[in-house]
Amino acid sequence: MTTSTGASSFASFVQQAFPTVRVIQSPENLGFGGGNNYAAERLATDALAFVNNDTRADPTWLEEMVKVLVSAPDIAAVGGKILSWDRKQTDFIIGGATLTGYGLQIGWGDPMREDDKERDILSPCGGSMVIWRDRFNEVGRFDQDYFLFYEDLDLGWRLWLAGYRVRNAPKSLVEHVMHGSVRLVDDQRKAVLYDRNPLYTIYKNYDDAHLAQVLPAALLLLAEKVVLMVNPDRNAFALPVDEGNHSALPRRHMEIAQAPLARSLRERGVMGTAKRLPAATARRLSALNTKLRQQAMRRLGGDGSLPVRASAMSSLLAIEQFGQHLPVLRSKRAAVQAMRRRSDQEILKLFGLPLEPLAPVGGFAAYHRQMMQAFGLDAWVLPPQPSPERGGGL
Repeated sequence: MTTSTGASSFASFVQQAFPTVRVIQSPENLGFGGGNNYAAERLATDALAFVNNDTRADPTWLEEMVKVLVSAPDIAAVGGKILSWDRKQTDFIIGGATLTGYGLQIGWGDPMREDDKERDILSPCGGSMVIWRDRFNEVGRFDQDYFLFYEDLDLGWRLWLAGYRVRNAPKSLVEHVMHGSVRLVDDQRKAVLYDRNPLYTIYKNYDDAHLAQVLPAALLLLAEKVVLMVNPDRNAFALPVDEGNHSALPRRHMEIAQAPLARSLRERGVMGTAKRLPAATARRLSALNTKLRQQAMRRLGGDGSLPVRASAMSSLLAIEQFGQHLPVLRSKRAAVQAMRRRSDQEILKLFGLPLEPLAPVGGFAAYHRQMMQAFGLDAWVLPPQPSPERGGGL
């Protein structure tokens, strides 16, 4: 078992309750991938098995996965079947992905089935998997820069790219408490990784041609998700300005300017007001011009503020961190592409639901569909449409 020094009380409990278990403690919290890499470096077995601490494994959990692992020489990793804690629903059986790099647990939430078939899958779930040590090292292990979420998808994708296969083992069963190990982490912190790590994955793993198409779409989709979550009044940002609304600003300032004049007429009469009018008008016009200039500058710089949900800011920070990490990602991408033995088109067949929009925000699905079509991404996975037949002439 691996844990960090910050979880020393849990490590002590395990050592006392299960004295035959070896506890490996990292000096700091390395996240999911980093922690598992740290443990793997300190083991000498031919294969490595990973299981989360928020799961409960059947007695034959490991045996069933190993049976599949040794069944063919090109199988590098195997993912077990993960059930809900009450064993009524499926948590994981098939690992897939969207074209923009989000991991999918295909079949998640479906009723538990006894007849699930063994098959090739894009990736295992890191919460229950086994992998040959040499192939784990060959493809670069888990990318610990992810810290949490989608490290297993990235690993599986790289295994396929390197010429290996990943399978599932439907008879290998564990029960899982959904997000049991990360439930105490703030949602906005997790949301950054949910949106950032898919960008890491697609940047490293697609070939040049596919990346050139998908990366702009992925970034535009993240930006649109932020806009939809903020839900601003788009008319307030639009040009040309609606004339009905545009006239309200000068009229309001005229009312402000006319108020002192009316008061002076009441208090001083026409003659008294006439004597004061030139100087007062000059002061008023000067003040009004100053206000208008200040307002114009505020408009150019954006004087207003909008309430922004933390999850919306998380998506923007995901884009920022992706950009900041590009120098490292370029090096990783070069290493990944150097071991390529399969084309992207072969690997795309394993994605399962590649056009799934995922973001549960009103209006996002339509924008997602528009981006898939605009960048030609739907053509990667949809069968070609027959050309309309032209009517013959006489």
